[in-house]
Amino acid sequence: MGLIYFPPQNNADIINIMELNKLIKNVFTEEQIGYLRDIAFNGETHLCQERGRNDVFIGPDIRQDIKDKVKSYFDEGYELYHVTYSEYSPDHGIPNLPEHRDPKYDHTSLTFDYQFEANVIWPMCAEGICHDMKDNDALIFDPQNMDHLRPPRDFKPGDYVRVFFFFLKKV
Repeated sequence: MGLIYFPPQNNADIINIMELNKLIKNVFTEEQIGYLRDIAFNGETHLCQERGRNDVFIGPDIRQDIKDKVKSYFDEGYELYHVTYSEYSPDHGIPNLPEHRDPKYDHTSLTFDYQFEANVIWPMCAEGICHDMKDNDALIFDPQNMDHLRPPRDFKPGDYVRVFFFFLKKV
């Protein structure tokens, strides 16, 4: 069951009621997934050994149909401002995502956590609710106000979890 989200904002920034922490299935078409694969595998990578992942910082420049699909799950007034592709794998260190909240910015930020490809199950948890995500599943959560993590897991050589993080802000 999803949580009903009332953002901790002043009255001018209150959005409509939005469900968070609810698994979304079959997000993109096969053609869109192919486009995301091209971006992920052809971008400049940045190693984050502390988290056992390799990142590709895409920014806001992504095809309009992808933006429209992601935004269709959000209330009015949210805009996509950044996309990052990340591959968690023992090739990049020890994959881990301990419980945390993201830093607060000068805007409300929500994350559309999209599982692109994985050959292992590594649940995504927010506010104590864990989801066994499959390829082409997504989860929306408030990273600044919700504790989130992926539980410790023993990754073997060749194991990976590949995700896209779509970051949206209230405008």
